[in-house]
Amino acid sequence: MNTLIAKTSFIFRPLIHISCVLAISFISNCYFNPAIQSIVNPVETKSSSGLLAVLGLGGGTSSSLGEATLRVSGQLKSDGLNLINGNLTVSYGGSSSLKGVAVSATTTTNSVGKFVLSLKPGTPKISVSDSNGADLGSFTLNVPTEGEVTQKSSDPSLALSGLKTYTLTETPDLTTDDTASSGGASSFQLVSSIPANGATGVALSGGNAYVELTFNNKVDPSTINTEILTVLSNGSAWSASNAYLSESDAKILNIVIVASKLMTYSITIPNTVKDIDGNFLTQTTIGFTSQ
Repeated sequence: MNTLIAKTSFIFRPLIHISCVLAISFISNCYFNPAIQSIVNPVETKSSSGLLAVLGLGGGTSSSLGEATLRVSGQLKSDGLNLINGNLTVSYGGSSSLKGVAVSATTTTNSVGKFVLSLKPGTPKISVSDSNGADLGSFTLNVPTEGEVTQKSSDPSLALSGLKTYTLTETPDLTTDDTASSGGASSFQLVSSIPANGATGVALSGGNAYVELTFNNKVDPSTINTEILTVLSNGSAWSASNAYLSESDAKILNIVIVASKLMTYSITIPNTVKDIDGNFLTQTTIGFTSQ
């Protein structure tokens, strides 16, 4: 009997070994089978929504100009007159778009020349045309991360004033003509200039251009110097050689610029200038072209 069991064990032992090898092979092949692997070790997939959002492809109210962080209003004049129904087109030097409140791409001035734009930090260039599409030039704004928006440059034919910064939820006042003459000096502003804004063929004297600005109230002399003026020559940074108040009338500011022939100059008087009553000036830019 023992002999029979031994023989039987001897016969079946190779079969058991073969069965084990086949079983291990089967399990191994199953484990490395892609279908089994997808269950045992599923591949982790990363969401691309974050990348799409950065690229502006994730929906929402984004635009190719990016996410607005503030609103800016102002008033435009062209050749001394309120620019009515003027078309403004915004362009940045290049940026990726983000989800959020879209930066304004275009807008139109209203019946008193006022406009409002949603902007982001940078130096956007705003191209201006009239209601018929004729090009009137452009102006550039300096939009800081914090603080007030200021004007960086402007074509001579355009006069930008009344720049005000708002949050995205505030509503700017677009109905009041801030440049209209008032009976008193409650609003400190520029009344006239020699040469006139946008003038061409302005004669030079001794290589200098002489500019006379008249305000509607006496100017606080402590707020006037050449450092505060932003002067551009054909769009490039320039400077005034002198700036002083008239001895006979403190409403008159005289500015001297070393100038060359056939050049276009612009002068921006900032909103840090104030009158003797403490009223601050609305930032104003005038321009002219030399003879």
